[in-house]
Amino acid sequence: VEWVRERGGRVVRLVTEASNMAARNQVRQLGYREVSRWLFAEFDVDPTHRTSERYRMRPAPGSDAEAAWLFWAGSDLARESRELIALGWQWRTARPSDVTGAPGLLVQSSAGWAIVEQPDEDWMRTNWIASTPEDMLGLIDGLLDFAAERGVSELNIKLPDLPWTAEAIR
Repeated sequence: VEWVRERGGRVVRLVTEASNMAARNQVRQLGYREVSRWLFAEFDVDPTHRTSERYRMRPAPGSDAEAAWLFWAGSDLARESRELIALGWQWRTARPSDVTGAPGLLVQSSAGWAIVEQPDEDWMRTNWIASTPEDMLGLIDGLLDFAAERGVSELNIKLPDLPWTAEAIR
C-alpha cells in the first residue's frame, strides 16, 4: 500500500475468493472493505453445441461499441460491479476504451454483448458482459456456441454477483 501511495495512487483493490475466509478476515483486519462480489464460472464446451440464430454471437461492428458501453454503464451489471472490469486478474474502473479498444473481441447477439479473449488455443474467457436478466441465459448459450465454433474446450466467465447472473451460470 505504501508503494502505491508513494507513486500517487489513491486506491488499492484486492480480490479474494469468497470461500477463503482466512484471507478475507486478514484483509478486513488490514482495513479493506468489500465493495463488489463476483461469480466465476467454468464451462466445459461441447464441440457440437449450437444455439439458435437469435443468440449466435458475431463480431460487433466498431460502430456498436459505444452502444454496448452505454447499455452496460446504465445497467445493474455496472452498478453491482462498482464499474470495475477484470483484465485477467487485474481489476480497475472500466472506461469506454475498454470496449472500443478491447484487447479481446467485442461480440454481440440479440441477447447483448461480451468481450471474449482466447489466451490459449483450448480455452476462452469473458470478463465483460452487457445483457439483461431476460437475455442472460441466451447470451451464455451464444458464448458456448461461439467457443465451440472456435474449437475451445473451456469457457470461463466472470460476472457481478446478482440473483439473475447466479441463476444463469448454474
